[in-house]
Amino acid sequence: MKNIFLLIILFFSLKVSSQSFDCGDSIIDIRDGKKYPTVLIGSQCWMQNNLNIGSQILITEGFLNNGIIEKKCAGNDTSNCEVYGGLYEYEEAMNWSFEIQGICPKGWHIPSVIEFQTLMDNLGGDSVAGIALKETGNNHWQTPNNGTNSSGFTGLPGGWANHTWSYYLTTGADFVTTDENKYFQLARYDSYGRLNSPSQYYLSFSIRCIYDSLILTEIPKFSKYNEYEKHFSELYPNPIIETSEIKVLQTLNDECYIEIYNSLGQILKKEKVHDNIQIKKSDFHTGLYFYRLFNKKGNIKTRKFEVY
Repeated sequence: MKNIFLLIILFFSLKVSSQSFDCGDSIIDIRDGKKYPTVLIGSQCWMQNNLNIGSQILITEGFLNNGIIEKKCAGNDTSNCEVYGGLYEYEEAMNWSFEIQGICPKGWHIPSVIEFQTLMDNLGGDSVAGIALKETGNNHWQTPNNGTNSSGFTGLPGGWANHTWSYYLTTGADFVTTDENKYFQLARYDSYGRLNSPSQYYLSFSIRCIYDSLILTEIPKFSKYNEYEKHFSELYPNPIIETSEIKVLQTLNDECYIEIYNSLGQILKKEKVHDNIQIKKSDFHTGLYFYRLFNKKGNIKTRKFEVY
């Protein structure tokens, strides 16, 4: 089984694919017809452009939970959205829900802190990743810009906005994560990639969507960021005999969810966690599976289990 797992990881490190999509192809967002090129970086498949979807609202306006995707454009200039993508507050980016898809197209999702950290690890670590992630030259970045875009990520400096005005267009790239208390940043003046905490509320950032099938290759990276050990025990017994259980060790203070994926990275089940979690052998075919526990803040525990 270990060899099978290694083969799966090797497959996804070379090519992320489905019946109709290979990473490196462009995708069409069927909601508005916009086209997004994609790029494989390590085992991760990223869009190469910032997301640009929604009806434009003014910088001074607030986002509403009204069933309509809304965006802000730097300087209230629509043409800036066409180049740098829209700017979105956290709640709007997450589509006012706990769904990690947020406002990304189907099959894609808002990246977690861990996924951004994995991206940087794939490019040599935090201190140098910014060089490989930023678009090269000064067509969009102000000078000095040391970006080489060797990763193909093509990071664009869309800056950010609050309820007064937009800031750092052409000098900073700031991206939403699934953790409302963290965003990912690239800056023109250094080589770093940074996971920062917002200095004020109601900030709007860019969105760079990531392909869903990444859950497999993120597994080895999760342990050092794990914040859920205090809440959940491991799944036991594993492999599943008839019924296995994940025990809730403490009373949870926030809403938590479990997702279960098959070996192709396809989600099979998602539900809110209220109590101990039962995993029944009869619900699965023989094979390798993964479960992911998370909350709105992006705290994550991910593990694999087997069914014989």
